[in-house]
Amino acid sequence: MLFEEFDSWAAENLPGWESLRIDLHNDVLIVGYPLSFGHEIIVDLLDKLRAEGRSFRRGVHGGKEIIIGGSAGVRLSRGRKEPDCSLYVIGDEKFKEPTIAFEVGYSENENTLTFDAAKLICLTSGRIKLVVAIKISHNSRQSGEPRELESVTWGHWELDEVDDPPERYRLDNPQPVEYDERGIPTAYAAVVEGRKGKHRQLVARKILNRHLYRKPPAEEAELVAMSVPYRTVREVIASHEQHQRDLDNETKALKRKRTMDDDDEDEEERYFRELKEAIRSKITAKAALEDGQA
Repeated sequence: MLFEEFDSWAAENLPGWESLRIDLHNDVLIVGYPLSFGHEIIVDLLDKLRAEGRSFRRGVHGGKEIIIGGSAGVRLSRGRKEPDCSLYVIGDEKFKEPTIAFEVGYSENENTLTFDAAKLICLTSGRIKLVVAIKISHNSRQSGEPRELESVTWGHWELDEVDDPPERYRLDNPQPVEYDERGIPTAYAAVVEGRKGKHRQLVARKILNRHLYRKPPAEEAELVAMSVPYRTVREVIASHEQHQRDLDNETKALKRKRTMDDDDEDEEERYFRELKEAIRSKITAKAALEDGQA
């Protein structure tokens, strides 16, 4: 695709391109500057999985082409909700939504991430087949010390079934509850019911064809599209956090240099001011001496 060719070219020829978040959505190129590299782990994770032979290959697979693309904007009562990364089926012209969306949470608790996943699934009427919510936790740290990764929780959220009662809140038909001045719905409502349970310790999490593709052949629906080892997730997170620390250290060093430069400029200005005063004083004294001799 033209976008992937351009992305590949830019990564080699445009300095700093790899630090940007580049999305192509509805023929619009979206360029964003990430405030935190921690939220940008998914693309690197998918690339690493593909290199290990655990992920779908780019290009045509199963009769459909999958791309890593832009965000799936879901209109909410207050703004829009957009996941950190999405997987799209190319040629799926009926749907603008991705099949899989990824959310990465640091400060958010698990309940918040769960509700975010529910909103993405429910308010697209289940057209987003799977939401992966990754919660990253750190141990507390001493002042100035780097944070230590404590745990990574992988939330795997999908639509199990459409709940009939109550009729007006059916998940396959979310009902508008707020409108703008033109009468266009701006917020919808649906029933969201979470499940409480203990975390399972998994070596790897599997994403199936029925998550990645909307209507795969029945005999292929339960086949594994990609396997995500817990070890690989932690490695990618650790790599990104090290990159963030390196960037923070570079920023601090640059600030210190600027401060030193400012101090040097102040000392230089002070030196020249004192030099001017000394010269002026000597000139005044010499003039007074000459007047006295005259």
